[in-house]
Amino acid sequence: MGSAALPGFQHWGQNLTLWGASITSEPSTVASKYSTGTPKPTARPRMVLRKGVGELEEAIRQKMPERGILEILCNVEHWLNWTRHFGHLSGSEAKMKQATERYILTTFGYGCNLGPNQTARHTKGAVTSHMISYTNRRHITSQTLEASVRDIINAYNLFSLPSIRGTGKKAAADGSKFEIYENNLNSEYHIRYGG
Repeated sequence: MGSAALPGFQHWGQNLTLWGASITSEPSTVASKYSTGTPKPTARPRMVLRKGVGELEEAIRQKMPERGILEILCNVEHWLNWTRHFGHLSGSEAKMKQATERYILTTFGYGCNLGPNQTARHTKGAVTSHMISYTNRRHITSQTLEASVRDIINAYNLFSLPSIRGTGKKAAADGSKFEIYENNLNSEYHIRYGG
């Protein structure tokens, strides 16, 4: 189709031609050069860091040290005592040694979808898979887990961070599939999650 057939798009064609010419005249960002028809990889030029970037990174590391998930769970337990909701199904006092640590390890193992065997393997003999499985079956229920989660969410909402992005009445979850009505204008499934 010629430009005469679509006179309204003639200026677009000229702009595309100019843009294409500017791309071919600029140095290539592709890290290879062609000679005799075969590509030869070349090293990209080293990125030059601005002055003060190293100091900024170090200051951030000092203010925000790297933490592991188990360390975070233990810290949150120290401040909120969220494992107080867990206990033996009969209601009697837990008779196991280091119950709080077992609750944290069990929550970590099942929460990260490791399961008891992988969790026990990564604790290097501190607990067995049977101990983690037993704790999950006999001491943790969906109701007590929801009560613990509620404690953590309520404590998080007391900080100023959640109010920065709005009122807290709405939430977004990536990777979670919730039941929704089929003819719904407000929400839809993404094809990545099985549409």
